[in-house]
Amino acid sequence: MEITFNRIVRASRAKQALAKRAVEVASAISGIQSPRVEFFEMVAPTRAPDVIVTEVPALGFYTRSAVFVRNDLGNSQTIKTCFHETSHASQQVTARRTLRVLSDNASEREARLFCLEHLSGLRHDASEKEAIVFLDRLEKRFKQQLRERCAALVKQANQRFIAMNRIKAVNGVEYR
Repeated sequence: MEITFNRIVRASRAKQALAKRAVEVASAISGIQSPRVEFFEMVAPTRAPDVIVTEVPALGFYTRSAVFVRNDLGNSQTIKTCFHETSHASQQVTARRTLRVLSDNASEREARLFCLEHLSGLRHDASEKEAIVFLDRLEKRFKQQLRERCAALVKQANQRFIAMNRIKAVNGVEYR
């Protein structure tokens, strides 16, 4: 166990926008409200009140209803870290709602699998523009899959409603 000290810093606007976008997409996929995004850098040990202490060096962490991401990461690693930590946020929401708490190993495994499932096509040396395009495509694909699932559910509900209310369709026009 190596204790590290981390101080919140202000990232560039481009990095803030990329991380916020990644968290928004990951939150939509997870079905949770987007947590806020903060950036940090590791600092020398200190007793300053604005320092966040972690038990191990980290690329990111989720605490205080916020995703914290290390400021010196590349574009693809920033996105992966945001997805990973948003997965932990989703786990916490699930735990609050269902009282189903995962072990640390299971929690980390689930977060890694979430990243692998959704970010396997992201190049590790992606430029900012490529990263944004990737997130846009991912979001578009997710929304399309959601629409398809919802369409099937709506069709099923409509059929149930028609059967319950004895509605008959004649040449596209409905009569009671």
